[in-house]
Amino acid sequence: MPRTPALPCLLFCQLLFCHLLFWPLLFSMDSALARSPSELEGRTKAAFASPAVPASLDPALAETYLALPTRPGVTLPVVLLAPDRPLAAVILLAGGNGNLGVEEQNGRAVIRRAGNFLVRSRRLFAGHGLVVAVVDAPSDQPGGLSPRFRFSDEHLADIRALALHLRERYGFKPWLAGTSMGTLSAAWGAANLGDGIGGVVLTSSVTRSARSWDIAWRSRGVLDAGLPRVAVPALVVAHGSDTCHVTPPEDTARIMELLTASPRKERLLFEGGLPAKSDVCEAMSAHGYFGIEEQVVQAVAGFILDGQ
Repeated sequence: MPRTPALPCLLFCQLLFCHLLFWPLLFSMDSALARSPSELEGRTKAAFASPAVPASLDPALAETYLALPTRPGVTLPVVLLAPDRPLAAVILLAGGNGNLGVEEQNGRAVIRRAGNFLVRSRRLFAGHGLVVAVVDAPSDQPGGLSPRFRFSDEHLADIRALALHLRERYGFKPWLAGTSMGTLSAAWGAANLGDGIGGVVLTSSVTRSARSWDIAWRSRGVLDAGLPRVAVPALVVAHGSDTCHVTPPEDTARIMELLTASPRKERLLFEGGLPAKSDVCEAMSAHGYFGIEEQVVQAVAGFILDGQ
């Protein structure tokens, strides 16, 4: 009987051994490569996700009205949204003249002018587990907040009183979040309220001014608000396509440079959104993150909750 050549037999055994040894590894690699890009992206995002938050907005979450006494003879109209299990608190400071027309009707809060980016996104913030306080103009400023008033001691007193109320009621030092002209209020508050607040968020920050604003001594907006005194976490947000002449996104680099005492600071630059439906300095444009509200709020909430 003819004999099987030794060399072919040896090669066969070697191939069989390699197959048995490496096949499980190749199979596992193939399984990973077979996952869809969305699955892999989801796994990557999960690694950087903020703490567990409600997956969706609670349609039953009430918006309650608060008339908070802040100074002798002055009350501050506030709209409150409080999730059942809050994780933090934020005070939303609107842009423009800050006159939102907040009032109470049949036991519920009503906001007459709610188009501002932060104001129209209030329920998104609450959906991330944040107690939300939407601030209207105080009773002694019926025409709204002038730029000069936003840099006043009276305005500080109003913000301080609301921050104290939220801390006593919910147990959190609230963050100040301002957009556009509201960044004057948020930056001024953060620079002067010390550890009475948890942090500050500046979106579409005002860094230029107009002569009609009558704030020549603070003509650079938030850059003249005392940023080096801000000793709390700070998040600076801008839209790369914001063409409003008083909120150029490139000035955010200078804001970051001035936040020398902040223990944790970050700058976020967004792109995209929907075509503008308003003037470039109004809320329904890149200036107001029109069409990417959820993306921006998720990033802001994540930064806030990261330090809790």
